[in-house]
Amino acid sequence: MSHAHYVGSVSTSLLMMIVDFCIINRLNIPRECLTYLNRKTFQPNDLTERIPFQVWSDILSHIYNQYPIQGLGLEIAKNIQLAHAGILSYLAFSESKLSKAIPDFVAYNRLVYDFNIMHLKSNNDLVELSWGDARGRPGLLVDETAIALFYNIIKQAVHPLKVSLKCLKFIYSAPENTRIYEDYFKCPVFFNARETSIVFSFSEVEKISLNRSDPILYRILKKQADRLINQLETYDGFEQRLYASINYCIRQKVINTNAVAKYMGISNQKLRKSLVDSGINFNKALNKVREDLAKMYLKDEEINISEISDLVGYAEQSVFQRAFKSWTGETPLQFRKKSNQVKRTTA
Repeated sequence: MSHAHYVGSVSTSLLMMIVDFCIINRLNIPRECLTYLNRKTFQPNDLTERIPFQVWSDILSHIYNQYPIQGLGLEIAKNIQLAHAGILSYLAFSESKLSKAIPDFVAYNRLVYDFNIMHLKSNNDLVELSWGDARGRPGLLVDETAIALFYNIIKQAVHPLKVSLKCLKFIYSAPENTRIYEDYFKCPVFFNARETSIVFSFSEVEKISLNRSDPILYRILKKQADRLINQLETYDGFEQRLYASINYCIRQKVINTNAVAKYMGISNQKLRKSLVDSGINFNKALNKVREDLAKMYLKDEEINISEISDLVGYAEQSVFQRAFKSWTGETPLQFRKKSNQVKRTTA
């Protein structure tokens, strides 16, 4: 899995599911997770931030290395909460019926999990949510986690009612024990399929009413979700993926074009060509991300300047201070004092 390159992203809110699983099972939280989380609360520093799909894939691999069981993704997804899916779950399930919620669930699922595009198909009484492999095949562990988390979100949303699946299909070869999957999803599970898919009965789904129905909230959230989807389209562009991947590499203290290319899901050669085509200077982009990260850390008074210097990739604090002043016209300390004064006057 680690040799493949993937284009896509997931929401940082999914990391709360990962943290819960690691704590319950006494596992080390992958350091890739800690990159995005507050060191004390384990809550995401920025809920609008996106995690490159390559990083998400690596996180699941590192958990598997500590806890190598078949069906691991199914166990991880048991820890999903509606809040972890953010606006998606609150929007879709403020509809009056599950049959109305599912189209929104498909249309906006990218806000949580943006990899291979999900499609909604219907045939007679069957409703199928499916996705192919246009962006790649990240492996059974990654895909079983995705299916199980969507399945568990729907289960939680309709509780105390129950939703049953007609069948489930994976594009991958059958693992040794397919019974694990049949017991978990309580339906037939097929492997070596053309697409990964979840199949419901429309007549069953049509009967399930949602107890969170709120037409006004739905309209408010839909407007916000549309705005976020538009931002996501921008994120899918070269420049936004570049900045997100540089951001991640700085936090991992591996700052070179090879590492950035890996998390963008492209080759180093392709990255260099795209930088030229886009008129972007890599070092300027690197400094822009360092500046944004430094400003974020400086607003947290519990992190000292020396730590911030290290966090944004400088071996010496004096070099960081000179760089910060060249970016902003202020020393890090001056910026911290000013931003904290603003915080106190607006509180």
